[in-house]
Amino acid sequence: VMMALCGVAPFDVNPMVGPYPDTLSMWGGKNLYNLVTDREWWRIISPLGLHTGVIHLFCNLAIQLETGAFFEREWGSLR
Repeated sequence: VMMALCGVAPFDVNPMVGPYPDTLSMWGGKNLYNLVTDREWWRIISPLGLHTGVIHLFCNLAIQLETGAFFEREWGSLR
């Protein structure tokens, strides 16, 4: 939803089909300048929930599904 509000950057700016880099910084992405000068230490953890674009999001989802399926085959489900 937020990416739709801020727009999608051109492919040469963000090849992951996502927002502009300054938008990611505004959303709490890792920005070393703000981290050090403004003491925004929360920027160390907040990027864990950000994705640079649609491709990044789907790749992470695919890895999580594959890893979960592997462990379920190895260890079984909770049911």
